[in-house]
Amino acid sequence: AVHKKNSDGTTSAVKSFNSGSVENLLRQQQQLKFATIDEGKAVYYIASFRFADEELMNFKVKIQPDPNLAPIVLELSQKFYAQ
Repeated sequence: AVHKKNSDGTTSAVKSFNSGSVENLLRQQQQLKFATIDEGKAVYYIASFRFADEELMNFKVKIQPDPNLAPIVLELSQKFYAQ
């Protein structure tokens, strides 16, 4: 979710342009296709990807709330477990 800070100190949801990829330790990469979930006062973005049990995945996501400004780059790693 992306929020902007209002002049009164509150925040409100804004839509953004999102792109990214995820890769495993073998450098097998998947492009992420984000779906938008708009609940009025909240806007979320989700994407699906494949992984194996106990696999560490490295994400690189570009988030661009304003098309006239450079995107914010988010990088993170997370281990996933299959049930």
